[in-house]
Amino acid sequence: MFGVPAAATLNVQQILDVLPPEYRSRIAESHPFRRSEFPGPVMRTEGRLIAAQGRMLDLEVHIRPIEWSDVPAMELRLHDVSDRKNLERDQALWHWEQEALREIDHQMVGVADIGKILDSTLRQAIILVRSQWAGVLRLSEGSEEASWWMVRSGSALIPERRFALEPACRTFLQHRGQAVLRDGVTEERAVVDCIPGLRDEGVATTVWSPLIVESQCVGALVVGYRHPVDVQARELRLMSSLAEKDSIAIMNARLYESVLARERELELLSAARGEAQEEERRRIAKQIHDGIGQMLTAIKFNLEILEDSVRVGSEDRERIAQMKTLLDDLMKEVQEMSHTLMPSVLDDFGLVPALQTLCEQFSRKVSVKAVFHNHGLTGRLTRSLEVALYRIAQEALSNVARHAAAADVTVQLIQGADRLRLVIEDNGCGISAEKRTGGLGFVSMRERASRFDGTLTVDSSLGRGTVVSVDIPMTGRGDR
Repeated sequence: MFGVPAAATLNVQQILDVLPPEYRSRIAESHPFRRSEFPGPVMRTEGRLIAAQGRMLDLEVHIRPIEWSDVPAMELRLHDVSDRKNLERDQALWHWEQEALREIDHQMVGVADIGKILDSTLRQAIILVRSQWAGVLRLSEGSEEASWWMVRSGSALIPERRFALEPACRTFLQHRGQAVLRDGVTEERAVVDCIPGLRDEGVATTVWSPLIVESQCVGALVVGYRHPVDVQARELRLMSSLAEKDSIAIMNARLYESVLARERELELLSAARGEAQEEERRRIAKQIHDGIGQMLTAIKFNLEILEDSVRVGSEDRERIAQMKTLLDDLMKEVQEMSHTLMPSVLDDFGLVPALQTLCEQFSRKVSVKAVFHNHGLTGRLTRSLEVALYRIAQEALSNVARHAAAADVTVQLIQGADRLRLVIEDNGCGISAEKRTGGLGFVSMRERASRFDGTLTVDSSLGRGTVVSVDIPMTGRGDR
């Protein structure tokens, strides 16, 4: 067990000679065992001893007080449990490694910031492989240039700047294989020296794990040691796992940026479409008012002239009166249609008078009492925001008229310290959850609110009415 040629070799050794340093002071300072103080007939403990060539033994020790040649003594039975202890240590190390990798996985799921994910990966890399330095090298398109995406070390951070890659570096990085570079090898040291930052850190051994995204090498996860290290298979396996997670994080960041770009494009298209719709509404409203409205006025005027210049009987006069009444109704309908398409009061006087007029017209047209209240808004808003809020209120009142079966509806405009709120509340039959989320009217209202970083919420239950709330942040918001 001790690796010595004969028992006699142990006879000449002091017990302290085979104890690891951390045990020596404790044994030397303790009192000898006395029978009165011994915990039982046999005491079981575990410890470590030094075998031949400095090999450490994990031992299970059974101690029993005995008489040896009429002298109190202790009998020690030693069982080598090194294999079991090594397995326990490997298992504990494996669990620790898995917890570290799971922490990165959780961040990849819950965090969209690629910088935070890479920083967490570098922090775990330094801990898991016991290195003094770690960084993520990013290759530009074509691999002609590179830059440090992020670095974690005890020294000052390397500035994020591009640098040209030497041919040897390009060949090495494009190899796409995991590699260990040592200071003593000239060719390997040349690769380290051509990359800014590494030579300044004084690293003697570096481990390079490629970052592969969509079959392309986009960079490398690098850890460095400031002294020569014989890198084990465990460290290489951990570096490979961390590099895979970095590659996934980079790919997710690219996809996220692509989605954001598409969303920005959709926002711009939606804004342009909204502006085009409003401009078309304004054009049609003007044509209706100036074209059809004037023609109807001319028809009525000529009809009145014809009525005065021609002698007709009572039956024909009654028919002319009916025609004039129809013309009046048609002119009123055309005027309301023009106002619905683009109310002139909104352009001339602003959102508050426009909403007041909208509620009055709604009450006259539909058998529902609509009341408007303004709380604190005194000035004008940007034209696009006023139009958006007006259209939301218009759509909400249209839904009340068609589906709510309500008797009363209240429209409120509330100016807060940092946000503006529009609330439309009715006492109707309520709206199902499916219509609240998938109805085209609500989709349109949410889209208008989102153009101004606003939110639209619908609170409704069957038989208890509906509350539509729009919140628009006003602090630091420009017209879009």
